[in-house]
Amino acid sequence: MRACPHPGCAGRVTETGFCDLTGLPVGAEDEGGADGNGTGNGDAGDSGAGDSGTGAGSGGSVGPAPAGAPRPEPAEQFVLSRAGDGLMDLPRVEVPDPALLVEPAEDRSPAHVMRCGNSDCTEFIGVLASRGVCTCGTPYALQPQLSGDDVLADQYQVVGPIAHGGLGWVYLAEDVQLYNRPVALKGLRNPHSSLAREVALRERRHLTDLNHKDIIRVINYATHRPTGTDYIVMEFAGGMALHQIAERIRRDKEPFAGPRVHEFVVSYGIRILDALGYLHTYERKVYGDMKPDNVMHCGDGIKIIDVGGVREFGAPGPYTDLYKGPEVEPDGRAYPQSDLYSVGMTLRELTESARHPAPGLGAESLKRALARATDEEPRRRFATAAEMSLQLRGVIRELRSLRLRTETFEPSRLFEPASAALDGGLGEAPVLDRWAYGAHHLPLNAARPSPDEVAVGLPVPRTDPDDPHAASLARISYDAPGLLQLLAGWEPSVELHLLRCRLHLDLARRTRQRAHHDTARAELGLAGGLVGAMAPHDWRLHWHAGLLHLGDDRIDEAREEFDHVYDSLPGEYAPKLALGYCYERLGRPDRARAYYEAVWLRNHSLGSAAFGLARIHLAAERRKEALEILERVPKDSRHRTAARTAIVRILAGRRFPDGSPPPLESLVSALARVTQLREEEGLTDRHAVLRLETHIREVVLDWVCGAPGGEEGRAKRLAELRERVQNGELTENRLRRRLEEAYRGLSQQAGDVRAHALLDLANGVRPLRWTYKEHAWLRTAQRVREIREAWKVSQGREGQEQREQQKPQEPQELQEPQEPQEPQEPQEPQEPQEPQEPQEPQEPRKSQEPSPSK
Repeated sequence: MRACPHPGCAGRVTETGFCDLTGLPVGAEDEGGADGNGTGNGDAGDSGAGDSGTGAGSGGSVGPAPAGAPRPEPAEQFVLSRAGDGLMDLPRVEVPDPALLVEPAEDRSPAHVMRCGNSDCTEFIGVLASRGVCTCGTPYALQPQLSGDDVLADQYQVVGPIAHGGLGWVYLAEDVQLYNRPVALKGLRNPHSSLAREVALRERRHLTDLNHKDIIRVINYATHRPTGTDYIVMEFAGGMALHQIAERIRRDKEPFAGPRVHEFVVSYGIRILDALGYLHTYERKVYGDMKPDNVMHCGDGIKIIDVGGVREFGAPGPYTDLYKGPEVEPDGRAYPQSDLYSVGMTLRELTESARHPAPGLGAESLKRALARATDEEPRRRFATAAEMSLQLRGVIRELRSLRLRTETFEPSRLFEPASAALDGGLGEAPVLDRWAYGAHHLPLNAARPSPDEVAVGLPVPRTDPDDPHAASLARISYDAPGLLQLLAGWEPSVELHLLRCRLHLDLARRTRQRAHHDTARAELGLAGGLVGAMAPHDWRLHWHAGLLHLGDDRIDEAREEFDHVYDSLPGEYAPKLALGYCYERLGRPDRARAYYEAVWLRNHSLGSAAFGLARIHLAAERRKEALEILERVPKDSRHRTAARTAIVRILAGRRFPDGSPPPLESLVSALARVTQLREEEGLTDRHAVLRLETHIREVVLDWVCGAPGGEEGRAKRLAELRERVQNGELTENRLRRRLEEAYRGLSQQAGDVRAHALLDLANGVRPLRWTYKEHAWLRTAQRVREIREAWKVSQGREGQEQREQQKPQEPQELQEPQEPQEPQEPQEPQEPQEPQEPQEPQEPRKSQEPSPSK
């Protein structure tokens, strides 16, 4: 309700066009340029005005102040304290002295306008006087019927009136038999109204049946003996009505100030929906008249009051025109979706009162949740209060995470946990092709995953528990070829066709056969046929249509389908994750970042969101931010190892645009993390570890060799490296030898033509000077030479022994003459040495020489 435009009046204009304090009519000339919200339907508006509460300010008013005098500030009647740190916590609202809420007699309006209690009469009564007779002859009395001197049932001492609504007065009383505990007495505003009596009887019956902590509770009944009027004795809900909370939000007054008020609004909605869900599910009734006046903020919770409009589904009853759904009939026939519409309108009024916008994507999510609740078409609204509450729970977690920048995790009830990290290869060790085709000197490239990979890697919707095959589908394993054979003979169902759609989509990616994609689209069509008239509003069909568009690389069409899912499920992770990827592919990184961030802040273990954010930061050369995000992937996440691998690659990754190596600190940290990754973080693939180590070694060598200043610069960087890794014997040749060994190890992994390229890299990086001690094949060659030399020496000795044996025969004859001039004579017998050629008889020994190839 809008404020009354009369000068000096603090009242509000009712749906019937009268001030609720003075009872004076409000016309267009009175409003002038004031901003109005409409007057609503005359008949329904009055019948829906309802009793405004059992506590302070509960929709009714505390009485007008004299003209020109300021009305007491509501804060003087309440004690407000800040909310706790819990997700659903609300500020605490307390009434220290309930007697302060009683309307002073001098401040009471002399007239209270309402429609005549005769159902056949359309006249207004109370315009000029609070007591009299209508033109139809029906008497009326609109002033309070109880005063401070009255005692009901010898137990309830009346203090005074504290509020009034369209049909009744609410009085504060004290239970003298229970230590003067405050209670609320509710009676008719016009005891002569047959309509009011009917509503009062219905309210009494419903209050007796209802049992929910957030719905006002009946304590007793009492009769005012002098008049014979019955009164309902209810718990005293001391607090502020939500329309008063909206006013404090509008003025940005603590504790309803700042961006957290949006979380308070959602908390109100969740609590209201829980109570309405109880009514709809267990009592099979609708509330029918939800509005800010009928919800009290009491303590740190709420109380729904004025249950006189509670009725069966489709039964007529009171409503308020401003908050009713368009499908509600003039006589008030309403259904559960009508209640959800009223809740959406109530929360929207509170949200629009806030001066501070909600952080990040949270504002958009809240807006979409309220837009679905208040859709003109009931079939597009939330199906149940529980469904709406579930989405609001996701929204409040998103709002809190974006405001505090901390995780507020809760598993999704509609999607399975995502199994794929969708890291685009960043979370894996470099592939061998990177070296085989000369790409190892390029800058770090955080590539996006392909659309068909994302189509099969996004979270999978959980099976509808109402599906005929729900139990069987929950037990099967996800194996595309075998599973399709298993499902061949099953009876058709929506979930079965959707599963087949996903299986064929996966096969289309693996086999690159268009036929599988066409079959997947046909399966989706069959699922839509089984859904029937609700197919345009079924988010599951939009989700799978988006997956099919991704498989066809139609990103913009996929984005539209996922946006429909976001409209339906504003509190879920999955549609935001899909939309983040679509905007990333469409070249809108800022929009993609908003979606990824909204998901990741709520759930750090969801690797696909972490990698999406990391890619966006890396594309802008914000490596520090990318590392911080990947560092916060928790240990219990299935994507932890991939995130730690990506950290190593980012630390050791070459810089854009020239591929220069990173700073020394990054390289040393990368080396340490490889060891940690192998020993503590679950990377058990030794081939992947070798590829990571090779990448780091070649970048380290480039960092040393690329130093400015020639040899002096290299020496300086080597000294820095020795000091940092605490290895005084480290040299450039040793770095080269280690990298050469790594390249040769990779060539053994390749096992194909890529091995030749890797061996070329090994030969190209090996040191220019080396010794036989450090190479096995040189030692073998040296050993062969030594054996040959030893063999030659042994052969020479044998020939000498043979010559010495032949020498003494002739020299003895020549020694007799004692002629020293004849020394040349003995050399003639050396001619018989010709048969002593070593090659012929010694070939068997020669064959024992080790081959140089060994």
